[in-house]
Amino acid sequence: MTSESVDIPAGRFSCMLFTLTDRETNEVSRFCFARELPGAPVLYYTEKAGKRVMTATLIEHRR
Repeated sequence: MTSESVDIPAGRFSCMLFTLTDRETNEVSRFCFARELPGAPVLYYTEKAGKRVMTATLIEHRR
């Protein structure tokens, strides 16, 4: 777990970044949870062999 700022379509967020490694499939998944937004991560992605194979990102957030 580390701290990171991310710029995504919904804006710039200060996040806690969680990294999970699956040793069997050699996949690395990263989940960015915005400190100011409860709930699901604002960005997450999976890499395999150093290449990103899946990405999901928050497009918009309305208060």
